[in-house]
Amino acid sequence: MSTFPNPAEQEEQVDPSVRVLQWLTDNSKVLIISAAVVITGIAGLVGWNIYSENREQEAQVLLATAEGYLSIGNYEAALNGVESEFTLGFVQIQSGYGGTKAANLASYYASIAYYELGQSDLALQSIQDYKPVEGILGVGPIGFHAKLLEENGSYLAAADRFMDAAMWSENEGTSPDYMLQAAYNYQQAGDYDTALSVVDQLIDDYPQSLSVSQAKSLQGKLLVLNS
Repeated sequence: MSTFPNPAEQEEQVDPSVRVLQWLTDNSKVLIISAAVVITGIAGLVGWNIYSENREQEAQVLLATAEGYLSIGNYEAALNGVESEFTLGFVQIQSGYGGTKAANLASYYASIAYYELGQSDLALQSIQDYKPVEGILGVGPIGFHAKLLEENGSYLAAADRFMDAAMWSENEGTSPDYMLQAAYNYQQAGDYDTALSVVDQLIDDYPQSLSVSQAKSLQGKLLVLNS
């Protein structure tokens, strides 16, 4: 009696390498498309990194020129550049090179230029776009932001920002002074409890600071106001 091969047995006897080859053949289009997607993604990422680096370098060159105008007190040129010299200012760097470190720094410098021109509202608007850098270099811009808020009459916001400056990179030099400024602004805002708390902390944490004598004087006034 003739027998027919069992398909299952035949499949078991097929060389595994043949199965792999057959699978690759059947799925070749899918594999090619997948590989193309991966390669395109990698190429796009590399291209974007190169593009970002080039933008940063361009922005830094433009920023250096604008900084030069700022350093000599030519605030209009620092902000808007000089057309006849084919230079750009902080305003154009902010808008044209968003996302770069140079554009971020331009926001801070533009705030200074506006302030020097007596345009405090624009100065405050510009500094709000600035993201402080880590460490001691971030302290000054935060303190300047607090000063603008104080001059704007936003005492509570100014006090909070002065505390941010004090805590950003705590040190014996700047932290006590910013804490004192924060306490004064909390007092101006009518928040005597917080003002007293800040003064107490200043005296306890920085007993050798030159700000302590003023802090103790303010402490006495606040105790009377709180009684």
